[in-house]
Amino acid sequence: MAPTDDVSPTTRAAAVRADAPALIRAAAGLAHRDDVRTTLYEVPRLRLAHRDRRKMVHFYRLVDALGRDVFAIAAPESLDSRPDGPAAFAAALSDLALGDVLTLTGYAAYRNGWSATIVVTSFALEARWALEHPGATFIAAAAPLHGNVLLQCPHSHAQRIAAYCASGALAVRCTPAGLSEPPWEGKGLDRCVALACERPCELALAAVRDPFLSSVVGRVLIAPERTVGLDAAMGEIARALERAGVRAARLITHPRALAERLTDAVEAAGVRLEPKRGRHTHVVALAWANGPLAWGVEPAEAYGFKDLDSFLADAATSRAYYKLREALVMHFGAAAAAASRAPSPAPAPAPPAEGAGRAVAPPLLRGLRAVDVGAAPGGWTSCLIEHGAAHVTAVDPAELDAQVLVLPGVAHMRMRAEEAAAAMLARGERFELLVCDMNLPPDDVVRLVQSMAPAVRPGGYLVLTLKRTMRNGVEWAAATSDAERRLAACWRDVRLVHLFANTNMERTILARRRERERAAPPPLAAGGGVALCALAIGALALALARVVARARRG
Repeated sequence: MAPTDDVSPTTRAAAVRADAPALIRAAAGLAHRDDVRTTLYEVPRLRLAHRDRRKMVHFYRLVDALGRDVFAIAAPESLDSRPDGPAAFAAALSDLALGDVLTLTGYAAYRNGWSATIVVTSFALEARWALEHPGATFIAAAAPLHGNVLLQCPHSHAQRIAAYCASGALAVRCTPAGLSEPPWEGKGLDRCVALACERPCELALAAVRDPFLSSVVGRVLIAPERTVGLDAAMGEIARALERAGVRAARLITHPRALAERLTDAVEAAGVRLEPKRGRHTHVVALAWANGPLAWGVEPAEAYGFKDLDSFLADAATSRAYYKLREALVMHFGAAAAAASRAPSPAPAPAPPAEGAGRAVAPPLLRGLRAVDVGAAPGGWTSCLIEHGAAHVTAVDPAELDAQVLVLPGVAHMRMRAEEAAAAMLARGERFELLVCDMNLPPDDVVRLVQSMAPAVRPGGYLVLTLKRTMRNGVEWAAATSDAERRLAACWRDVRLVHLFANTNMERTILARRRERERAAPPPLAAGGGVALCALAIGALALALARVVARARRG
């Protein structure tokens, strides 16, 4: 794109190409603004992140490819030598928009010795934001992403995934390096969690094998390079493809709005697009990194797509499978979590065919007897068998899938939970694990679980999913609190957790069976949580009114 305003050829020849650290070093010895006109610097490819104007002085904050700030000042005294005059140059500056990519030329300026500041004498407009990303609004507040691996995930899980990776729980050590904030509009747009790791390919596999992350990681991108501007990124990717001699490639972009431009650039470079596994030799990744663009060109073997595709397909096929597996790992401790990092089978209820070569699921349950309340069609029942349960009693008046019924150790009781509890107690059956994932209001599902509690041995485990069936957030908070309170009569160590595999409309309760039951507290009346909140707000308002009245009398 032709620059809107540029330096003359003689001036450009005299300018020294520099980056943010070079400007800081140049300005470190300056004591005041009168000493700035020593060396002319040219700072390439900066994205405009913030602008301000005070009288005749323009202030700008720009960001380079590594997320470093460069501050720019355009004042009348710095423009007096221009042949077109300060007014024309100021008009050109006013035409800039946030997100535009510029190359600045000017003198280093002293700014407390810690930030890169340049007194602008001219600039070249490299790319306009509105043309590169139509319909998108540049977000200047988001910090640029660092790191070399990006995990695409729902927005609701991004902070939790970053905290989990920071805790060192992943099999490969890594450091969180920011969260993406795509400026494209769209409900439920995914985010990327950036991670810095010395072994990016191993980290990608570890993320999708992890029992907690496997259900929420949508795609993995290995993107160590950073470039400001979409056109510049396309050029660098084309040169990287040429250097590597790539003939067939697979593309991964986030968000998908970048896919069209990347497709055109890769095809223009003479590379054939082959998304199917086994037909491409390299993988090209491109992602928004909060200003810069993160990209990478990796061999398909190093990327590990053979394993990544199978694990991500498993996660997308059955979220409920991973929800229960995550809860089991939380219940049965770190040893089970380490075992679960081994490859697990797809969540299909039928066992794999002989000779299929699929890995055997780790025995998290160690031969326990379990009962699945509300089991139909049988997803959780098959998950329990696959993870080592010796016997599973599936309680549901509806039918189970035929493939679940033929699994060894599965017994189906086609009756309601209350009836099944009485029948099991009459036969003297006892269990070590009770699981329930029924789509009922929290009050009803707690009542069903409590009716089944006598059939669970002391010290046995509970995994219970609570579904949000009400719109009011206050009522939902009151319902979950009431469920914890009522369950505490029969269960100890009651924990309300938000699993990675839970949606925003779900929570999971984990607990252990008590040796002795306590007196059950009465359930809150309908709307009790709302009433309590209303009383608290009323009391606070009355107290504030009294304080104000006393102040006025005083």
